[in-house]
Amino acid sequence: MGSSILLMLTPSLYVLLAMGCELCDKDVPSRLAPQQFSSDLNKDGNKACGAGIYYDKKKNVCKPCLEGMFLTKAMSDSLLYAFCERCQKPDEATHEIFSQECNATNDAVIHCETGYYRKVVPNPENCNCKFVCTSCGICGVGTNMYLEYETRPCTTFTDTLCCLHRDMSVVEGRCVDPPTTTTTTTEATTTTASKSTTTTEEFNKQGKTIGSDGEQDGNTAAKLFFSHYLVFVLSMLHCFCLTKLRDCVV
Repeated sequence: MGSSILLMLTPSLYVLLAMGCELCDKDVPSRLAPQQFSSDLNKDGNKACGAGIYYDKKKNVCKPCLEGMFLTKAMSDSLLYAFCERCQKPDEATHEIFSQECNATNDAVIHCETGYYRKVVPNPENCNCKFVCTSCGICGVGTNMYLEYETRPCTTFTDTLCCLHRDMSVVEGRCVDPPTTTTTTTEATTTTASKSTTTTEEFNKQGKTIGSDGEQDGNTAAKLFFSHYLVFVLSMLHCFCLTKLRDCVV
């Protein structure tokens, strides 16, 4: 039963199952790598002619690929190809564009136009190699209505990443809050304590100055009072002497 199923498989699907899902085409959306789509396996009379050249078994000669077709060195060395493969073309309706034109030795490189990125479409039947050009998200609009800050721009393979706050960072494709450090808190505390110490010292200095001025004012008042008192005593003594003198003359 198993052997009969294998006989019913197309050559390209047989190669796909044999090689596994590891050779997705990284340059062209919506397809597997070219060597997994060979339409005519070169089973008999294998001969590698090199990149851009295929082996014509009937005439036993190597021939260059025709215009619009290609054969890479890896494809030639695999001995799986009887002919060159047709170059891929972008699907303008789905926003695909040429990133690099096709030539005899390399297929075209196809990416998405500006404002779109390549989004993978999970599908076990084609090894998850199918991509769809999808419109890049805009921060603060649509599904990102409440995510106004762009932390990662849209690229060929990734969508725009929008976060809730400006200072958020990206970790494994997610927005995360910035880490808090104890150093900053310690410095702030030290600065506050230093300011408090300075203020206290200045207050003490001002208090001392005020106290000194008070002592000086007290001493001055005492001296002034003593001088006035001395003048008063001398005046009284003078009057007393004058009174006694008059009494003596009479």
